[in-house]
Amino acid sequence: MGMAIKIRTILLERNMTIKELSEKLNYKGSNLYSKLNRDDLSEKDLKKIADALDCDYDGIFTFRDTGKKIWPLTPDIGYNHLYKYVHKTFSPFKIYF
Repeated sequence: MGMAIKIRTILLERNMTIKELSEKLNYKGSNLYSKLNRDDLSEKDLKKIADALDCDYDGIFTFRDTGKKIWPLTPDIGYNHLYKYVHKTFSPFKIYF
């Protein structure tokens, strides 16, 4: 199911129209309609939409073979950890293919 369909489903459950959501997000004209029709929503858009719909959006990847989850990075939990990992793991003098 595409994200646009999920958003439309939430709108139905919240008894809200796309126009009302668009107004809550301060989007101009038919910007939200266009994004939903193309199913072209950035993660930033999805977080704003979720907030406007009083929902949480957690974009995660889950490895099918191991079940390990890769959560989105946030300044409070991710960036410093990733920086330390990358600089500890990868040598700037080695070429990775």
